[in-house]
Amino acid sequence: MLRGQVYIFYVIIVIILKKGRDESMKLVGLHFHCFFLFLAVMLVCSSCANPRLATTIALTRTQGEVEIIDRRGKDVSLKENLRIFDGYIMGTHTSSYAWMDLDQARLVKLNQDSQIGIQKEKKKLEIVVQSGSLFFHVARPLEEDESLDIRTSSMMVGIRGTCGWVEVSTDGEIMRVYLLEGRVECRAGEGEEMAAVEAGEMASMSRDGEITVSTFTLQDIPGFVLEEIQENEELGSDVQDALHLSDEELQDLLNRDSSDNLNAAGNLQQDASNPPEILEALEQYRAVLYEGDISRYFPDSEPSGVYWYALVKLQTDDKVPTLLLSQEDINYMEDIRVFQYDPVSRILHQPEETLRVGAAPVGGYRGFLSLQRDGNGLELETRSSGTGDVWVYRVTLEGDALNHELLWEGYVLERESLVNDEVSDSFLAEEIPWYDIADSRALDNWRADGGNRQGVPDSGGASAEGTTLPASQAGNAETEDSETMPSETTLPETSAAETISAMPWVGYGVTGTFNFYTHDQVVALQGMPDPNGSGGSEIYRLIVLDTPQMMTFPSADATSELRAGLVKFISVESDALDAYAGQHLSFCIYSDASYWRSDTSLPIGAPYTTHVSLVD
Repeated sequence: MLRGQVYIFYVIIVIILKKGRDESMKLVGLHFHCFFLFLAVMLVCSSCANPRLATTIALTRTQGEVEIIDRRGKDVSLKENLRIFDGYIMGTHTSSYAWMDLDQARLVKLNQDSQIGIQKEKKKLEIVVQSGSLFFHVARPLEEDESLDIRTSSMMVGIRGTCGWVEVSTDGEIMRVYLLEGRVECRAGEGEEMAAVEAGEMASMSRDGEITVSTFTLQDIPGFVLEEIQENEELGSDVQDALHLSDEELQDLLNRDSSDNLNAAGNLQQDASNPPEILEALEQYRAVLYEGDISRYFPDSEPSGVYWYALVKLQTDDKVPTLLLSQEDINYMEDIRVFQYDPVSRILHQPEETLRVGAAPVGGYRGFLSLQRDGNGLELETRSSGTGDVWVYRVTLEGDALNHELLWEGYVLERESLVNDEVSDSFLAEEIPWYDIADSRALDNWRADGGNRQGVPDSGGASAEGTTLPASQAGNAETEDSETMPSETTLPETSAAETISAMPWVGYGVTGTFNFYTHDQVVALQGMPDPNGSGGSEIYRLIVLDTPQMMTFPSADATSELRAGLVKFISVESDALDAYAGQHLSFCIYSDASYWRSDTSLPIGAPYTTHVSLVD
């Protein structure tokens, strides 16, 4: 193309010169003729000597199932050395990988369960990581007029000549870059401030602009990256020099098993011991949770942006788990969808009906969801706080429909007597372990032989750290026989056991640690500054819960409006617990003596209570 342009320009000049009227003009024309001929030769030779551009991308290798669509949304057929153009989107499935070559000196490897988009203009290339992780190795540094950025919508890593890998959390809120050699610069949020990362360091970036730089260990190197180091002797030598590894340390690294490949959330991939049907089901559920706009599953709800999920067995003998997906609405109620993969037909059943749980701001509706203790379906309990009426249903799945079987109806105070009733075992329930949608541990750790209906080891359910419990658990206190609830030890006259069993809608049984906190300690605990300025000498009494829990309390303002919210700690505005400072205990929190703060006093957003009981 370049030769063609030069030739056209040369012809135009010749035509112009032929119109010259005197010999001097022709002589000048001869000089121009020779000059442009020389220029054409030089340009052609230059183009032949430097054929590379930083934006020339080719798909050189794939493993497993890899999908590519063009900027029009059409599927692109895979072939050897497929050119990748602007606007292309590439995705990998479980145990699938893709290798891309940038000018034969720059490698990008896309990890399993990952998705990227390509944006390029001339010599400027951007790899937009939508989910998952990728490895990069730029053996030959970019020229001054070239650029390679790996980014999300709000976080960016500028690459010039280096080696490392990038991970993006499933919700897109966090991006991490790890450097094996070289140096990169990072930017997060709307600010222009850059942070430098050197070999042996990692940077964690958040959408709000926070960047934290720290070191990492050799054990942090994921399997899909380790494979590239093991296969490339020169790269291994470069990593050794950059990280100052001894020959023995390098050899230990190269000998390490590389099968612990990362999935999209940066956690270990699914155990290969899981049967294929479970792996297929989990892949389907990942697509529900992390592909596309999740609010599409709740067209009749106004979402608050808060989502939870759970994996359970609806029936004890189910071969695959069932996915429960919860969306909170602007009124702090939740709608729950049920998804179940059928390994025989390979159909994902997804009834359109939603299960409504939480405390309605008007009308007195209360809904709680749990697992039937007899291993047959879910238990949905609904109440009317106005009348005290209670209905208990068994919910099972039949194809693409939910079946509701009424197990019991009556008055709330009669509920206690059910523990001694012969039919009680048919609808006594156990708690559902809920996970924030950004927390993929339930998907990552599901085991066919987990030993319970949650598919995880008995000790490995939802942990207190990073796990939330939705409103479906709030107030669901009668999941155990009241006889198993211990009696109160010291504090008020009414026992926690009595409150939880006889009046379950006004009491929450929790475990946590009670202690005294200074102003600065509260600020550190809540993870945000005090909007009221620097603190004084005030001492705060707090119960810090082992596991965050959804609770429904009235507002402390004049409206007294009931509202459900996630409670991580609660302020105690009495001295009743002072003798138990520093102790890990069980408590009963009373709804009729607890309130959401209506001002900015500490702890911000946390409720306070004036009446709390100890449970032995």
